[in-house]
Amino acid sequence: MRLDPSEREQLTDLFARPAPGRRAPAGPQRVRPGLHLMLQTLDHVPAFVLGRRSDVLASNRLARTVLTGFDALPAPRRNLAPYSSGAFAVAVAVGTGA
Repeated sequence: MRLDPSEREQLTDLFARPAPGRRAPAGPQRVRPGLHLMLQTLDHVPAFVLGRRSDVLASNRLARTVLTGFDALPAPRRNLAPYSSGAFAVAVAVGTGA
């Protein structure tokens, strides 16, 4: 890599940091009622709420129509990773008018 001195210093600092300690397992994630209401209101664009590991925690009707019926999938398969291809990006861009 061709790094200038400040970039090299930053890279060195990143690798010099000690690894974080083990954390207690996080509990299940839940979507607040206000976010569910917001998803219902956003009926003109596909919208969903993602968890900390790209799990789809909630989605609106249009997102389920464009991508898949996340609610019908078993919890371990409700993840956005399989949809992170170029086709998904186009569907989102078309759906949002971007």
